[in-house]
Amino acid sequence: MSAACAAEAHGDCAHLVSVGGGFNPRLLRLEFGAGLCSCPCHSSCPVATEGYRLTVSPEAWRDSCTCPGAEQGRQDARDRSRARKEAFESAQAQAAGKGRDEIRAIYLAELQAHGLAAPGEDVLGAVVNELRGTASWRRLLRLPSPGR
Repeated sequence: MSAACAAEAHGDCAHLVSVGGGFNPRLLRLEFGAGLCSCPCHSSCPVATEGYRLTVSPEAWRDSCTCPGAEQGRQDARDRSRARKEAFESAQAQAAGKGRDEIRAIYLAELQAHGLAAPGEDVLGAVVNELRGTASWRRLLRLPSPGR
């Protein structure tokens, strides 16, 4: 249940509680997606989960949730995405000729300056590799770098 619904502020609930993955003990499998608030106030929403399913795709929530707080939730997600992109681009502009530890510190400072929390170490390491230009999987797949 979301903090808004727990506080009886149902109109403020975006229905989205978290995005991630984990083990669904009901279906005995891993599931990834958007975890939704389980409050009954969301029962009329088209993306409300039923039965054993605990998540929906983030795209399904973004495109179809009709809950009163969803638009603010979508705007917050857009703002965080834009801030992450700006932090990456700013760090990228400062990264030339710097070592891994320096680039890591620059990126963390940029995240903080943009009001964002640091990602987990695995994600942080991947971003630092991307900033260093050593993300070989992008070169192998010929994918553009984020922010380009």
